[in-house]
Amino acid sequence: MKTLSLMIQNSRTRLILLIVIILTIVNLAAVITVMVNIKNSRVPVKNNPFPREIPGDSTVDGRGPAFLIKELGFDEEQQNAFKESHIRFRNEARPLFIEIRQLNGEVMDEILKDKPDASMLDALSLKIGGLQARVKQLTVRHLLETKSIASPDQQVKLEAFYRELLSRDSGPMRKGMEHQHRRGQRRSGNE
Repeated sequence: MKTLSLMIQNSRTRLILLIVIILTIVNLAAVITVMVNIKNSRVPVKNNPFPREIPGDSTVDGRGPAFLIKELGFDEEQQNAFKESHIRFRNEARPLFIEIRQLNGEVMDEILKDKPDASMLDALSLKIGGLQARVKQLTVRHLLETKSIASPDQQVKLEAFYRELLSRDSGPMRKGMEHQHRRGQRRSGNE
């Protein structure tokens, strides 16, 4: 009976460790993807109100703040308000991204140990999740500030941009689930 209980406990521990490893890999892949996309989207533009020193501009399909300003037709006053909001967002989010990268490194170091500490991995994962939640709060605040400076017609254009920007959080897992669901419907329809 004790052996069975020990086997069940080991299975749970392995399952938790496997889940933490998978979540860490997904987080790392997401961070790397965002960093690569950000790096590739930085193209110097004449009269760009956003200096290159602002790293990590949020983009949708390589379109960043300068594209958004042009697409919405922001006047000079709106551009200045948007720039201030964007710079504030970047300055507040930058240390969070740095800490997330550091914690991801600690997670990787722990995973690579001969006997990883599952409770430490859980604690690190929760801390990373909290930081990501704070980044999301800052993002939402910046989006609301941008919406508040836009005219009603500009807000309509913002909606599509926001939908695409925020849908990125769903990631490939969501698409896979939709595909799986569609196949499931097709199978049930054929039976």
